[in-house]
Amino acid sequence: MGGYKRLLEQSFLPFVKERRTINGAYAVIYDKYEMEASGYASTLAQLTIEIVYLVTFFEDEPSPSVRYVTQKPWNRIPIKLKTLIYNPIIACLAGGRNKRMASKAYDFFNGELKNNGLKIHTPE
Repeated sequence: MGGYKRLLEQSFLPFVKERRTINGAYAVIYDKYEMEASGYASTLAQLTIEIVYLVTFFEDEPSPSVRYVTQKPWNRIPIKLKTLIYNPIIACLAGGRNKRMASKAYDFFNGELKNNGLKIHTPE
């Protein structure tokens, strides 16, 4: 279970516990990286002792049954939803490289602000 267990126990499950208002199923939905997605699904199933669906959803799929993907999710998923989504679409809009650059920029900026008692809070 490795890193999947740590992330799920320390981040995802507290997130769900805090926000989940009705019972429902878990699903790991992906359009890329089946190995990673199946690792999360398997670990989540073991930790929650519940069925976890592993579902594909490709960009050009003619009859989609889900609403989350890795590649360009904004072209299929609304930004505001009633469904609880761990990685919201708004977080995907910047893209991986831009997020890495933003993270470094915030780190440098926070370093400059430190002596003034200020800090920009960023996700871990």
